[in-house]
Amino acid sequence: MVGFKTIFLEKLEPDIKNGAIKSILDLGSGLSLNFLPLLKKFPELTYVGVEPSKEHAKQARLTLAGFKNAKIYNADGYVSSGDKWGTFDLVISFSVLEHIKQLEKFLKNSIAAARPGGLVVHCWDLGHALHPSSFKERLQVWLGNHLPAVLPEHKFVRMLFPSEASRLMERYGLKIEKISYHQMYCHKAFLNLLDQSETEAENLARELIEWEFKAFSLINGMKEEERLRLFPTVAMVARKI
Repeated sequence: MVGFKTIFLEKLEPDIKNGAIKSILDLGSGLSLNFLPLLKKFPELTYVGVEPSKEHAKQARLTLAGFKNAKIYNADGYVSSGDKWGTFDLVISFSVLEHIKQLEKFLKNSIAAARPGGLVVHCWDLGHALHPSSFKERLQVWLGNHLPAVLPEHKFVRMLFPSEASRLMERYGLKIEKISYHQMYCHKAFLNLLDQSETEAENLARELIEWEFKAFSLINGMKEEERLRLFPTVAMVARKI
């Protein structure tokens, strides 16, 4: 079933068509499946995925083997792009920031990888912190918030408020253009119960996700913690000055 990430990327298509986005760096790219529709539609688009899991990077390379402008590196976001990857029109991460121990270093590297005037987009999930599925997950979040040194990188998770992330991003040369909130918990739980093969269910999923984008102005008037409890996925769009 179509999800938030798919629709978020679809909203970038006008900038790809007009040439504003010709290259994308995806930090914490996983299997890179979210970008398949874009790469199929825009085969000249340059895509570089950086994935710390060796196995996921290997699978992603197989998935993207037919795209001449797509490359996958097995590395983490703490490695500066430098001459190895170059700079990009769009630097993006999905479901990554909540798992990053060295947050400032990661954000600085993501900004350094963007060309002047380029976009830096980070979308992260706070469901682990706000709706933990077990005592173990609740404990991990507490440790991530209060004793981060105890957790290894691959088990790290924390509560990251948008106010903290935006403050750091602005400190290192970004101008925040928009912060939106998504994946309302009851909506997501409801959609998971539906038959995902049904066209009607997919249409409903699109309507709910589009509604979250449209509700931005009303959501923005709430207190930060209230917003996050209702909409635990944050999308922060910024431009490099």
